[in-house]
Amino acid sequence: MASTSTRRTIVVFKFNSAHGILYFSPNIGPRRSAVFASGGYDWCVHYQLVENDEVHYLSLHLQLATRGARVTASAEFNLVDQCGASPPWKLLSLPPLEFDGDDQDYWNMQGQTLPKSVVDLAPGFGYNGLYCMVIECTVNVVVEPPAPLSLPSSSSSSTSLGSKNKPVLPASDLMEQLRTMYQTGDGADVTFSVDGELFHAHKFILAARSPVFNKELYGWAKESTSRVVEVEEIKPDAFKALLHYIYTDTLLITPDDNDVEEDDDSKRTTKVRDLLEAADRFGVERLKLMCEHELCKVVSVKNMATMLNFADKHRCDALKDACIESMATSDRWDARERLVQLSSCNPSILPELLDKSIKWARRRYVHDATRSICSSKSSNNPV
Repeated sequence: MASTSTRRTIVVFKFNSAHGILYFSPNIGPRRSAVFASGGYDWCVHYQLVENDEVHYLSLHLQLATRGARVTASAEFNLVDQCGASPPWKLLSLPPLEFDGDDQDYWNMQGQTLPKSVVDLAPGFGYNGLYCMVIECTVNVVVEPPAPLSLPSSSSSSTSLGSKNKPVLPASDLMEQLRTMYQTGDGADVTFSVDGELFHAHKFILAARSPVFNKELYGWAKESTSRVVEVEEIKPDAFKALLHYIYTDTLLITPDDNDVEEDDDSKRTTKVRDLLEAADRFGVERLKLMCEHELCKVVSVKNMATMLNFADKHRCDALKDACIESMATSDRWDARERLVQLSSCNPSILPELLDKSIKWARRRYVHDATRSICSSKSSNNPV
């Protein structure tokens, strides 16, 4: 039996923590997480804080949200260290169980109710945040192997021959066909004009890949008979890369060779930022995350303040954390001076900046102290 695995992070609010001890605000819920996909099916997590005979409980249940489906799956719930100093801590595991998508009763869902004392056992103050705890749910869907492909035969000799020469199924070429469709423009029914440059595309593909395109194209089509759509406040290269991703599911970053004012790294960073803005504007979330991942790689003292302001504008939490980590781990004073300048230009980011900076500094202190202790023990106990 093969399986596919998907992780989902859930933030559970409505409780307080003091000195590492959890205090529930009970009788809240049940709440439901956002729906996520795993193994070709939709899932969600139901959670509830319960008080029974003055004992507090945390209830976690997994639901198959695809109606009419029956699926075998296992699951694991881990508590996440919000300081990032320790790995996820296991709360509970569900063995392979059968899930029924038509059974929507909360108490019939697969899960478990944990007493507060179990949650309190988490080893570290980072697991129980001040206002919430972060739970990581991993769903493993058991996938039935496909039935062997058999071809009809007219005689026993042909059956014997077929057993030795089984047909080999080729890899899927769907994305390659879509790439060819985009490059040739065959069947294109909409044209975009971006700063005077024309791009031909297919409305149904754009609508399937972007909720913004879906709303704008089909809403626009009801009101206008024109086939040319003007796109403003976006660069042609970024729009080209956006269409390339929509048709091929791959990232396209090509620095402009004519731009001699910046080095290659700076040009690439600028292209990635332009593409992230386009992805954010048209609601292509996976592309936005891919661009954010690329930007996290190039955060430095030189561009830290600019990156942090950009991350705050486009709600890029991972990029924001990378900038703050760079500041907290840098010994160069100009990094802090740049951030002071940023906070004066964008004061709304200052509280979050200070909070995360303290967490990163605390994490670095714990890391350095642990290394120092381990080094001291090894020197005092030579092998």
